[in-house]
Amino acid sequence: MKKSACVIGAGNSAHVTAGLIASQPDWTCTVYAPRDGEHQVWRAGTANGGIRVCYADDDGGDIVHGVPEKISQHAEEVVPGCELIILCLPALAFDSNVTDIAPFVDEGAMIGAICGTNAVDWCIDAAMAAVGRSPDSYGVFSLQNLPWACRVSEPGVSVEVLGVKPFMEIVARPTASVDEFANMLSKLLRLPLRPVAGGFIGIGLSNLCQVIHPAVIHDNFVDWDGKTPYAEKPLFYQGLSEQAADNMALVSDEIRTICAHLERQFPGLDLSVVVHIFDWTLRAYGKYITDDSTLRTRFSSNQAYAGLTCPMLPANDGWRPDFQARYLSEDIPYNLVAVRGLAELCGVSTPTIDRLIHWAQDALGREYLVEGKIAGTDIAQSFAPQRFGFTELDHIPELHGRRER
Repeated sequence: MKKSACVIGAGNSAHVTAGLIASQPDWTCTVYAPRDGEHQVWRAGTANGGIRVCYADDDGGDIVHGVPEKISQHAEEVVPGCELIILCLPALAFDSNVTDIAPFVDEGAMIGAICGTNAVDWCIDAAMAAVGRSPDSYGVFSLQNLPWACRVSEPGVSVEVLGVKPFMEIVARPTASVDEFANMLSKLLRLPLRPVAGGFIGIGLSNLCQVIHPAVIHDNFVDWDGKTPYAEKPLFYQGLSEQAADNMALVSDEIRTICAHLERQFPGLDLSVVVHIFDWTLRAYGKYITDDSTLRTRFSSNQAYAGLTCPMLPANDGWRPDFQARYLSEDIPYNLVAVRGLAELCGVSTPTIDRLIHWAQDALGREYLVEGKIAGTDIAQSFAPQRFGFTELDHIPELHGRRER
């Protein structure tokens, strides 16, 4: 009997994930695509032969072909019967989508994210509790980051895999079955997955998007006057400045300080999964980097990033910054604000993180950090621990009862 997975979402990573799983002879794959029109595009693609996952020559040049069994904008049509549910979504869409699927999740199903973020377990647990489900009636997992750089070339039909990471960390609950689960998901996603210590807190703190993206957007647009258009889109990675690289390194330093505090306070907590950005660049993209001498050059010479530009919108014969793109709208409230909230519970100072949040919340028209506290009016739309009612470290489920007495 075939196993069944449901992919939640219809973007770049959803195309890769659905295509790879659907290509497996012993699996079926469904897709939950709730946004208007997405399910229709995917259905049209399926009718024309399904999804082609096209790997770049540097990653073997394979073309993997998979046909999802069913695509729907209604969760009740695609979620029941699935033992694996994969969120291929930006973190800002987790709340609404997990709320949608929660009533239809089978007993014992594993629910998780293809790209890790802070609080993915808290978000899933809150939605499941709202429909009367206890944490022992389902499992939760998260990959540390997106396993590939990928771009849809034809919606519902083909997607290009531009850069495959050599491996990816994974965390899962219940922990007793993490090795078996990682092996199974490794085969489906066609790359090694390594279970790591540190739990979901470690995965959240190790998310490099929160280190990279706000620093780059800030660097490019901190001096923008709010009116004058840009003649062309700035390169996102290849145009990286020394200042942006310095800010990344400082944010990474502050996150490592949080880790050190937590490891001192909670014996046995291993946050070694949280590596510094300088080390991560080579580990994740070493074969694509042609100049590894500095952090800046590790980004600017990364061929997997070649040609990628800052998110911009047309404006008066030019371009203006798109501050609502995920590099701020996701990586500030659902990542960096979450880290800042944890730092607050630790009593750890984070001056660079604070500076980036203050600038970004003004650009977004939001309020998260007020007078040195995570207490803004928009905390409910974030993954800060304070949003979930965690006002002390011991309130966090993974840490409860572990503090050194």
